[in-house]
Amino acid sequence: MTPVVVFFVATFAVAGAVGLVLYRSSVWHYIDIVYYPLAAVGVALLFANNSTQRREFELDQQANKRRVALQAILSAKPAVGEMTSEDLLNASFGLVATISEIAAVCKKVPMVDPQCMVAEKLQPSIDVFLDAARDDYLSPELKLSAACTAAEHLLDDIRSNERMSSLTGEELIAQYKAAVGQNYNLLAYESVNAEAESFEHRALAKVEWLRNAVAADDSASMKLVLDMRTSEVAFGKTILHGLFPCIVAPRKDLELLAKWTLSRHTEEQALNQLERDRQQVKQSSATDPATRWLYLNLWPFVLIGALSLKFAKGVAAVRKADSRITESVPASIKEERPAEEDAPPIQSGADSEPPQVDLNDPETPNAGDPKSHNPDAQQ
Repeated sequence: MTPVVVFFVATFAVAGAVGLVLYRSSVWHYIDIVYYPLAAVGVALLFANNSTQRREFELDQQANKRRVALQAILSAKPAVGEMTSEDLLNASFGLVATISEIAAVCKKVPMVDPQCMVAEKLQPSIDVFLDAARDDYLSPELKLSAACTAAEHLLDDIRSNERMSSLTGEELIAQYKAAVGQNYNLLAYESVNAEAESFEHRALAKVEWLRNAVAADDSASMKLVLDMRTSEVAFGKTILHGLFPCIVAPRKDLELLAKWTLSRHTEEQALNQLERDRQQVKQSSATDPATRWLYLNLWPFVLIGALSLKFAKGVAAVRKADSRITESVPASIKEERPAEEDAPPIQSGADSEPPQVDLNDPETPNAGDPKSHNPDAQQ
């Protein structure tokens, strides 16, 4: 900082002296042609080197808006209690996973088994459901919401892709929808168990009806079909037990909490991203190194030089104006002297007044004798 101060004092002192001495020079008319372009270049350099600060300011403004929005979301959390725990979700959905595990075991040991055949048909749909149910989520509510949506897709896939016979699949879907419509409380495990047993009773009744209908056919293939239908009923009951959290979940509250959690997470992610961008901008500079060196090391001296030229021009202007005032005073005096020397002529006659005589002047004739200067006294 010291070299800049020394340069500033020395430059302005020299500029002031030059302005005082060379105030009549015509070079001062061209100072603005040098000064204003240099000033414009300085503004451009300042703008270029402050790009990082401007970016930080923009990010700070955006972060403040995000903080306000996040605070509003946090204060608007739905007033509902905790719906379920993640351990309960994992335990319940684990029941559904046993079907896929049975299919995996059956594939290792090929056999003609009705239970294995049904499990292998159900496995693709079960695995899709388990992928959604076991994924990582921001909260148990979001996990429950995603799992229940996947459960509905599971049942639709079972029907559309004929993973089960229509005899059992239709009963399973109808029973699940009826159970959800009952709006059971979160601890109504016995009620859900009753729904599963009701499904089993009706589905087995249909299997028994089918068995009676084909009583005349006692072939091994027909026996295998009937055993497969019985296995479908058993797996359907397992699915209903495994979907217990979705059956008892309060759907409206669940949707509210899920939307609130997503909104909160979105704002938190945006705020974290802004903070990361701010740190990145802080650590890295987009300014060209040569431009930054010029701005930090050379430009202060150039700008001081330009300002000193403007200062010298101002000093010269003041000095020139002062010299004009000084030179105009003798000329005015010369213009006033002839008017003072042109005295009016003495008029003769009765109207003329006698000249005034100073009796105290020793050079006046008969000084001290008032009669010699007073006509009335002589008479």
